[in-house]
Amino acid sequence: MRRWPLLLALACLVGTIGGCADQRSTPPGGDEPASRDGSSPPPSSSSGGEQRDGVVGHVTAGDGTPLEGCSVTADPTSFPAPAVPEKAVITDADGRYYWSLPPATYTITAYCPRDEGTGQRTGEVTDLAVTEGEEHTADITVR
Repeated sequence: MRRWPLLLALACLVGTIGGCADQRSTPPGGDEPASRDGSSPPPSSSSGGEQRDGVVGHVTAGDGTPLEGCSVTADPTSFPAPAVPEKAVITDADGRYYWSLPPATYTITAYCPRDEGTGQRTGEVTDLAVTEGEEHTADITVR
């Protein structure tokens, strides 16, 4: 008889945890990050769109060509380091990305495959201070 309260509590806990698994983190405005479905990032305020929190940018080659399919990572360099919501986001066909990041200082790094399929090209922006309620630009040139 004493096991029923324990089993009931366990069932409630499992149900609560299972419900959390379906929740997804989306940037303000409900747009999906580029890493979810490969869609374009939301418009930036500089292009006349709605102001967004987070980091926006373009990843380009040294000659200015936009690079599609690059992984962009954010490494917090401030203390205490916040939890980053995703491991990486992926650039779209125009080399653009958008990432909703919590306030902190970051190194933003782009990893792009080489045309020959061997190795990768990288580029980074260091000491990017992200503040709440602001849109920050981190354009990255890879070499």
